[in-house]
Amino acid sequence: MNLWISKNKKLCIFSLVLCLGLTTISKQERNTPGDKFLSSGDSIIRGNMVKINNYENVSKHMENKNFSFLEEIVIFQEEEEYPQGICMTDDFVLISSYSGVRDNLGTVKVFDKKTGECLLVLGMDENSHLGGIAFDGKNIWVCNSSNMTIERIPYSFILQMIQDNKGRMIDVRNLVEGYRVNNIPSTITYYDKTLWVATHSVWTNATMVRYYYNEEKNKLNSQETFWVPPKVQGVTFTDHGEVFLSTSYGRTKPSYIKKYKSVYAMTDNVKAFKKEIELPPCSEGIVYEDKKLYILFESAGKKYLEGTDGKGKSIAPIDKILVLEEK
Repeated sequence: MNLWISKNKKLCIFSLVLCLGLTTISKQERNTPGDKFLSSGDSIIRGNMVKINNYENVSKHMENKNFSFLEEIVIFQEEEEYPQGICMTDDFVLISSYSGVRDNLGTVKVFDKKTGECLLVLGMDENSHLGGIAFDGKNIWVCNSSNMTIERIPYSFILQMIQDNKGRMIDVRNLVEGYRVNNIPSTITYYDKTLWVATHSVWTNATMVRYYYNEEKNKLNSQETFWVPPKVQGVTFTDHGEVFLSTSYGRTKPSYIKKYKSVYAMTDNVKAFKKEIELPPCSEGIVYEDKKLYILFESAGKKYLEGTDGKGKSIAPIDKILVLEEK
């Protein structure tokens, strides 16, 4: 069902769906364990009492100690939660995650930018590997590689849900609209009035496709295709068109932030980056704002933290958003 057929029909159709199909789930119903905190970047997450020292784990990989964390935001609120994407609006930080539990919903969490309070949780496609997330000024876009789509949620809807259902989980599986893309949608960002969707590949170069969303026709059109290096987990642009990539694979191997002069320089030679920064394993989404890089990690998810999948434990788990100040 196309929920946003035209501007004239958009409001009435969406309002009808809200009346008929909106489901809210309380925190009690979700049985979400609480997080406990210590000072100086240490934290004890969930009920397993595994102690994480974020500062120490990052310092092992970075010679430059000029970094910090968004201490207030509690990323890991579920037993099997794996954060993938991050984006920012003027007021909020949004994080997309997939669940490691069969039939559990993936989520988009909306945090207050100043206080870190979790204001809203959007329940997304279950059993899917939700990926990156982006904000285009009017919509939130989320990668769903299982369906080969990027999914759109109007920002106005999120604002309304925060007002009406603050602190609750909203099942939006029947409200989002998916758009097929040409490449596997692993991560996404918004820059220069277009969406940039990149594919993660472990060993070989992959592609990033530039898409333009035509609001009048409610259609996504591909424009250009670029090369990206292996292991891309996140992408973001500076105001001047420089490109940052978050690249990682595996819980025991370092992640790397790669900076390119431009997307065209990157596609000409993916090895010709201007700068490379080594970080702990499992970096995921990345966003650039006010000359700072905000980097998400999934290494404190249960299978990485405790090795429950039989593939070993993360050597340097991080359970906060890492902030690097660009010089």
